[in-house]
Amino acid sequence: MAPPELHPDLAPLAFLLGDWVGEGRGDFPTIAPFSWTERTSYRHVGKPVLIYEQRTRDAITGEPRHAESGYLRPGAELGTVEFVVAHSTGHLEMAEG
Repeated sequence: MAPPELHPDLAPLAFLLGDWVGEGRGDFPTIAPFSWTERTSYRHVGKPVLIYEQRTRDAITGEPRHAESGYLRPGAELGTVEFVVAHSTGHLEMAEG
């Protein structure tokens, strides 16, 4: 089965499609320094919305750390986007810009 065509409204966001990977380090006064690996993915199913998933793992042990998922879509006004994210902690975010 062929993948669906990208919805025309997503053309300005097409550069995000695929998997993005990287590493990071954190240092806070109340905990030991830590490092992680991260994978962020943007996919589509032919509708005017990108599916967003982000996962981090401990860089040393590989254990899962943080996860979130959501949707990125063109906003109601030309040239704007909406980003809705649900965190594994139960928090929800919505950004528009």
